[in-house]
Amino acid sequence: MYIGLQGMSFLLRDGPAGYINSNVVDFINWQFGPIPLAFLVLVAFAVAGEYALRKSRPGWQLRATGSNEESARRIGVRIDRTVVAGYVASSLLTACGAVLLMAQIGVGDPQQA
Repeated sequence: MYIGLQGMSFLLRDGPAGYINSNVVDFINWQFGPIPLAFLVLVAFAVAGEYALRKSRPGWQLRATGSNEESARRIGVRIDRTVVAGYVASSLLTACGAVLLMAQIGVGDPQQA
């Protein structure tokens, strides 16, 4: 997974350290009037995530697992799969946020951390 992430980081930049490609920065910082497109995407993700947590079966399973793991296990929720799926979703959204932050700052180094 780490090798794949480093490969993605080299698509955003030409070398191992330095500035992010200006085309990527311009695309991410594009604005729709006075409102940044990244903010609109964030609102869309928040609304879709809230809808998924309240109206879908995996959302209810995730909420049940987070509230009381033993009770969720008793009603038939696969706890291990639900927890892993929650961590994977959280990691993917964190990666999206990191790309947006790098685009705003304009610099990045994949060898950090």
